[in-house]
Amino acid sequence: MEPLNTSTDQIDSEFVSMRRKSRWIAPLLLLASILLAALPDNWRYTSVFSAILFLAFVFLALSIVWGILAGQRIFVGVVVATIACDVGLVILINLPHGPRHEIAAVATLRTINVAQITYLSSSKGTFGTMTDLIAAKLLDDAFARGTLGGYNYSITLDSKSSVFTAEALPVSTNTGRFGYYIYPDGIVRYSTNTRLAPAGQSGRPVPYP
Repeated sequence: MEPLNTSTDQIDSEFVSMRRKSRWIAPLLLLASILLAALPDNWRYTSVFSAILFLAFVFLALSIVWGILAGQRIFVGVVVATIACDVGLVILINLPHGPRHEIAAVATLRTINVAQITYLSSSKGTFGTMTDLIAAKLLDDAFARGTLGGYNYSITLDSKSSVFTAEALPVSTNTGRFGYYIYPDGIVRYSTNTRLAPAGQSGRPVPYP
């Protein structure tokens, strides 16, 4: 009868013990990571927030490592899949949504132009401010805050209110690439600011239908 290999048995015993510990250590690390990441909003403006966020990431990584050591494939798969989904969602949210918002901005300027023409016919031959158009029920109350669909809208009148300029500027590069304006002629043009217009198109009509 062969003698027992005590060194091998000891290693196997330690491995089994480590796997057992890993089965509850991994979920605890994941829970700690979630709790750290879910701090109240007022913590997000403190000097220690970056350190806490980094610690949450470390706990998350360790939970995956311990999950692998415990042989918890389902646990590791769920954690990794959740991280991938969260990262994908953040990227999707922060992608520039220019084209969709830009088309809406051009359409909104044309709506403002129609409102101005209607206001002109009912007033003493003058155009109105944004407040005037809202008060006359020619524009929705949403225009009162000036921002709509990722664009800031404004109306400027000349000294006699006989000419207006309605302008639409993107709130940020994530909500639009270009700025636009419209005169009483009803033609929407790219912003005169070259940074808010395609190359060589500053002040030119927008080729939108």
